[in-house]
Amino acid sequence: MRLPNAVTWPKALTWSLVSLVVAARAAAAGGCKKSESSSNDDSANLHEQTPQEYFTQSVYPRIASQSACGGCHAGGASPCSGGSCQFIDKDAAATYSRIERTVGYISAPQKSPLLIYEHKDRTDVRTKVTGDQANVLGIWLGMEANTRHLPGAVQKARNLQDAYDQFAACMNNDVFVGTGMENLAFMETDFDGPCSGCHSKGQAGLWLASDPTLTFESMKKFPYIQKFVVGRVDSSGNFKDLIPAGRIVDKSNEPCPVGSDSCHPQYGVSEEMKASIEQFVNLTLQNLAAQTCQNGIVTDPDADAGTLPDGGTP
Repeated sequence: MRLPNAVTWPKALTWSLVSLVVAARAAAAGGCKKSESSSNDDSANLHEQTPQEYFTQSVYPRIASQSACGGCHAGGASPCSGGSCQFIDKDAAATYSRIERTVGYISAPQKSPLLIYEHKDRTDVRTKVTGDQANVLGIWLGMEANTRHLPGAVQKARNLQDAYDQFAACMNNDVFVGTGMENLAFMETDFDGPCSGCHSKGQAGLWLASDPTLTFESMKKFPYIQKFVVGRVDSSGNFKDLIPAGRIVDKSNEPCPVGSDSCHPQYGVSEEMKASIEQFVNLTLQNLAAQTCQNGIVTDPDADAGTLPDGGTP
C-alpha cells in the first residue's frame, strides 16, 4: 500500500487508521510513551457509542498504564505527585470523572490541553504522545465537543443532505490514495473487463474513471456518495447520522436469477480492496467526528505526534 506524504495540523497530530500502522512504531522517549494497547479499527462502531463509552473502550486503555501517561499523570511521580497534573485515576470511570471536572480538558481537539499543551521532562526534552494515543484522544474530544455543543464542534447535520455535504467536504484525497482506493476503478469483473469500462462517466450511480482524481471528485457528489455512506434514522424516523453503506461489496454478492439477461456483471472484491473501502469510509467518518478532515496521512515514523499537558496551567 502506497502512503503519500501530507501536511498535517497541528504539529503532525495523526489521527487515522492508516497512520497508526506507521506512527505506532514511534514511541516517544519519556513522558507519555507507547501504550501496550494496539489499535485496529476504533471507528468501526463509532456511531453506536457515546463519548464516555468510547473513552472507556479506546482511550483509557492507551493512556492509563505506567508505561504510558499513567507513569506520571496518575499522581505517583514528581511533578504530579502533588496532584496538580493528575488526570489518570484507578479506573476508566474515575478517570473520566476527573478529566470532566478539570476546566478546559474536555474541549474541541484543537483547543484541549490534552493534545496541544507542550511539556518537558526534567532533562528539558519535549515529550510526545504516540500517533495511536493522539488518534483516540482526538476522536474522543471531537465526539465530546459535538455532544456538548462546545466551541469548535462540528455542526450537527440537520438532514441527510447536510450529512452528505459534510462527508464530502471531509473526504481527503491523500487518504483516498493512501488507503488504496485509487485502485477501485480497476477491479475486474469475471467476464466483462474492469469496472471503469461501464462506470467511467457515472453510469448506474457509480463513478469509476481511470483517472483517480476524477473518481475521487465525482464520488463526492450525489448520487455517487451513497455508495460510501447512507443515512440512519432514529425511532421517530428523523435523520440521526451516517453509517457505512457497504454497497460496492454487497453488490458483488447479489445472486443473478437463472435465465435472467439483465443482471450486473459478476465480480469479486479482494480482501485488500474490501479493507481499502472500509478504511477509507471509516477514516472519513472518524475524521469528521474528530474535526481532522485535512490531516491526511503521515508516513514519517519520527513525525512529532503532539504533546500531553504537564503540571502547568492550561
